[in-house]
Amino acid sequence: MSPLRSVRLVSVLCALGLLLLLPGCTTAPKPFLFREASDFLGVWGTSPTDVHVVGSVFGSEGHRTGMILHFDGRRWTPTRIVNNAFLTGIWGTAASDHIAVGFLFDGSGRMLHRKLESGEWNTTTHVSRTELRGVWGSSPTNVYAVGNSQYGSRGTIEHFDGNSWSTQNDTLMAFGVWGSSANDVFAVGENIVHFDGAQWSTQHVNGFLVGVWGTAANDVFAVGSGGRILHHDGATWTAQPSGTTATLFNIWGTSANDVYAVGDAGAILHYDGTRWASMASNTTNALHGIWGSSAHDIYAVGYEGTIMHYDGQRWRAVDWKAPADWTKKF
Repeated sequence: MSPLRSVRLVSVLCALGLLLLLPGCTTAPKPFLFREASDFLGVWGTSPTDVHVVGSVFGSEGHRTGMILHFDGRRWTPTRIVNNAFLTGIWGTAASDHIAVGFLFDGSGRMLHRKLESGEWNTTTHVSRTELRGVWGSSPTNVYAVGNSQYGSRGTIEHFDGNSWSTQNDTLMAFGVWGSSANDVFAVGENIVHFDGAQWSTQHVNGFLVGVWGTAANDVFAVGSGGRILHHDGATWTAQPSGTTATLFNIWGTSANDVYAVGDAGAILHYDGTRWASMASNTTNALHGIWGSSAHDIYAVGYEGTIMHYDGQRWRAVDWKAPADWTKKF
């Protein structure tokens, strides 16, 4: 990679809030106040009473600890921690079959798998050589994890066949992954690449994208820096006016006419099938993840321990708390 491209990627990642404590980035450790010291990057669930949030928290000595938070319909409870780590994404197929991804601060990626048989989270034996940023699958035997290095020297697309992980691409610097089927998978980052069941090919090259989601092979959205929103109709990618210059980190919806994008400074946009419009998010914190069980039960998560909930009418902050001695259980 050229020095210019590497510097550009580092500056972009700093702006996206995806680098931590690197030269040139201004992010600094926060004091150990559990909620305010938490940063959440991903959310996923199976129902209103089974929601998982992933991210990290600063410990009392200034070290990041990866964390998984679970909501059972009544309360939020930490269910797993990973020392000196940052968890960035989560996906699953059932209430007890989940995969979470992230990275350690030595630059290596980590996968955690909660299997149906045991119900326990376990760090898998496969270790990626780059930080992992996103995860998606069409089934428990077809899962993809994508990522990139902090300094922009390499990227990765990893595949899980139900038994082991393997690297399918070691050049694309990717942040998000989504597919409509096992033979129709998109990964986004510095480019948009597509997997047709046999090979990966580049579809679009223009700017940095962070999130991708869709309803079908001919209805896919990608979001990224500068408020960029692209739509794929099955043949071509077309820019859509977003009405914002805020960086958009993620996208999700309940249907082609009910799509949400979240981003910097609490930005939440809604698409009704015709146009994008800004919503009152009631937060100014950056939002990195979004998921819901229905149009009336949606969560957006982000920095400073932010968890926002949408009931179909408006967004409200979730006042979650954890026991002071929560780390002692792990």
